[in-house]
Amino acid sequence: MPTPTKANRSAFHRVTAPLFILVGALGTPFEVDAQSVTNFYGLLDAGVRVDSKAPQAPPGGASTLTSLGSGILNASRWGLKGSENLGNDLKASFNLESGFSATTGAALDRASLFERRATLGLAGDWGRLDLGRNTTFGYDVAAGYVLDPLGQELSSRKQGTLKKIWNINPLTMLYSGHATTIRRDNAIKYLGQFGDVSLGLAYALGAGSSSANASLQALVRYTVRGLDAATTYDDLTDSTATKHLKTYSLGGNYDFSGLKLTLGYTEQRADAGFVTSSGVLAGATPTPIYAYVYGATSATQGVKLSVADVGLAYDLTPALNVVGAYYQTLLSADGINSTKLNTYVIRARYALSKTTGLYAELDQSNSGGIAATHTSAQATSDTGFAAGLQVRF
Repeated sequence: MPTPTKANRSAFHRVTAPLFILVGALGTPFEVDAQSVTNFYGLLDAGVRVDSKAPQAPPGGASTLTSLGSGILNASRWGLKGSENLGNDLKASFNLESGFSATTGAALDRASLFERRATLGLAGDWGRLDLGRNTTFGYDVAAGYVLDPLGQELSSRKQGTLKKIWNINPLTMLYSGHATTIRRDNAIKYLGQFGDVSLGLAYALGAGSSSANASLQALVRYTVRGLDAATTYDDLTDSTATKHLKTYSLGGNYDFSGLKLTLGYTEQRADAGFVTSSGVLAGATPTPIYAYVYGATSATQGVKLSVADVGLAYDLTPALNVVGAYYQTLLSADGINSTKLNTYVIRARYALSKTTGLYAELDQSNSGGIAATHTSAQATSDTGFAAGLQVRF
């Protein structure tokens, strides 16, 4: 991503500074009246990562790379969330959320102040309805630890490679901001609870009156006696309104007296020539999904990606949580043989308090086949380690 200029940062600070001052003056949380509450919240995440197969400078081989990064485990963000009790079991709410780098202070999106979420809605015993920029159902169940044992943690890329398959957690490649599978603008999102079953339906309107970048999503989730299972469907049209990117997911977890087993499968299919939205990041140009995944320039191939995962999670102590996970990623494209990537991750989180914690993770990946699954140093395997600090407020 291009480094924000001083002018970009100054503009961002001019917009956000009054918000921070206002929230600080009112307190966190603060009450507008007896039935209305607004909260200011956030998360800062920074850590050190070591990769074994980074490219050398000058090019020509692989070497160890040590780097300081923001959002290694979870993305750094701040936000405002509020609700008002309207009576008769009806509640109004809003949520504004923005991402930033904890290591530089720069905004992640220079064009949108609240690029992570900007919603307002109503909720009652009939369910809840939200309007605005919102997350997809597929991302919700993955990030909610329903079918991803790491809950979309470790979404940062290895070795700074442009090939997105090398995210530490490969499932975060299928749910990525650049491919527009995490969040949607102009979304109408409904979620209802019917006994042990949750049903969701969402539609994101395209640009203007066209169907470009429009999408239809659905969710079915079943939760009962230690079992939490879900399936999702997402059909996104591209910026030309002629091609589709479809994502399916199925999985769940079961809690065996504190030991949680998670199984999941997610599949994504892109039509040949599918072009991602240019509005994901400021200054971004429309990118073929093939180029996004394979690091190539061709837009003529259709792409199929799938990630199967299994994981175990256990609280060794009330403060220490440990997760072990395995991900098998399969990639294929028109005219190209499929290839497989195996990823193994062990992650530990230790709570120093209710708001502050430490984390460490060890991961290993190996692949064969096409060069797109190799590291940016063209190695077929990589071992990485990261440790960091998180503060929530």
